Amino acid sequence: MTIAADREEGFWRNSDREGQLFYRLWHHSPIERLVVLVHGFGEHSGRYEAVAQGLVEQGWAVGCADLRGHGQSDGRRGDIDCFERYLEDLEALIHRLFLPKTRLASYALFGHSFGGLVGAHWAMRAPQALTAVILQSPLFQVGFPLPPWKEQMVRRLAPWRPTWSVALSLNPAWLSHDPDVVRQYAEDPLVHNRMTLRGALEVERAMQTALEGAASIRHPTLLLCGEQDCVVSTSACRQFYERLQCEKRFQAFPQCYHELHHEPVFPVVIEEVVQWVRAHG
Repeated sequence: MTIAADREEGFWRNSDREGQLFYRLWHHSPIERLVVLVHGFGEHSGRYEAVAQGLVEQGWAVGCADLRGHGQSDGRRGDIDCFERYLEDLEALIHRLFLPKTRLASYALFGHSFGGLVGAHWAMRAPQALTAVILQSPLFQVGFPLPPWKEQMVRRLAPWRPTWSVALSLNPAWLSHDPDVVRQYAEDPLVHNRMTLRGALEVERAMQTALEGAASIRHPTLLLCGEQDCVVSTSACRQFYERLQCEKRFQAFPQCYHELHHEPVFPVVIEEVVQWVRAHG
């Protein structure tokens, strides 16, 4: 039997930071567990309805905010002035919004793509209330070659024109085999495909730091990826996984692209997540 998810949404302002963040909280009473979801770069929380529904059917709540500069949240599109800001936002969202609203004391974290990079950094902080980590197609290295001119422009001009933005070389067809998903992504007015020069440098530093700091993660970590992912490097995902010293599991899906939640293996992905969270909750 399918359980319909109740969805709360609204704008939330962290009193310690500027700007508002738009959030969604899916749930169905009673709430047994909380999963905090972090979406990928250039997209937003509204693209995770299916993931939320799959987890709400387990009696769980799913909280996801549009990252600053994304979706309906405040901030310059595609700009990252400091990667640390995402972690500050996540800290506040978890402890001042999602945990109080669900009346729970702990949570699991699910990060996709760029959200997986944020999730890895969050896990490196060893937060006490975190019970389990799921990284789906995490961004530890870009999976497609960047034009040399673009790399040179970023390095040479970022100190002088930090907020100049460049188009990402992301082909929406790399996200999923489902043409409807690709079309909806391309037509979504809340999706953007640009990044500032300083943002590119911040992401580069964050990826390197995550690879170097993987061994510091102590929470049980499940890593999921598609073998045909062209958006992120699957070899970098494996490198990160090999460096983990915590309880861990790696699951690769042959023939799958970047967004496993929009691929035919989605039911298997949900089951993997459910089993992992339950085993460590």
